[in-house]
Amino acid sequence: MAASSERWRRVVGFEATHLVSDGGQVRTIDRHDRLGRFRKGVALRPSTLNGGHQMVRLALDGNQKPALVHRLVLEAFVGPAPEGTEGCHNDGNPANNRLENLRWDTPSANHRDKREHGTDHNISKAQCPRGHDLVEPNLTANVLRRGHRGCLACNRAHAYVSRHPGVDLREVADRYYSEITERTAE
Repeated sequence: MAASSERWRRVVGFEATHLVSDGGQVRTIDRHDRLGRFRKGVALRPSTLNGGHQMVRLALDGNQKPALVHRLVLEAFVGPAPEGTEGCHNDGNPANNRLENLRWDTPSANHRDKREHGTDHNISKAQCPRGHDLVEPNLTANVLRRGHRGCLACNRAHAYVSRHPGVDLREVADRYYSEITERTAE
């Protein structure tokens, strides 16, 4: 999409200071400073987060607020997120923030998209950070509900340690893992 054909709207919550385009660009508004001098608006350079999403920092009255670019586009052109929805990228590319590539949808639909596009890092995760194998029966219930591959032993250990401060998390997690894997070996 050529820059000249982009439509621009004010950023929700920052209407006096920022604009967002249907092409996924964010900029400040042309304005006059405190001394009455004209200041041309400037494009904000987004930073890329670990998952590939783009984020900008919006400033108002000396305060900065981080904001995901795809959410700014959706809020300005589609409206606020309906309850229980999140911003989704139709093509699976979290850096493609063009309006025609975005929609509000449920978290489960978003995870289904990630699996279909091959961008879900949880699909190929074989072990948790402690080294426990992520296979049945050591998978959390989130695998079925949300597609997250979590370690059941570590989840149980975190819950136990939260109720018993001072206990070594690693020890408890390894003990739970042994119990879980021994039960299935029988």
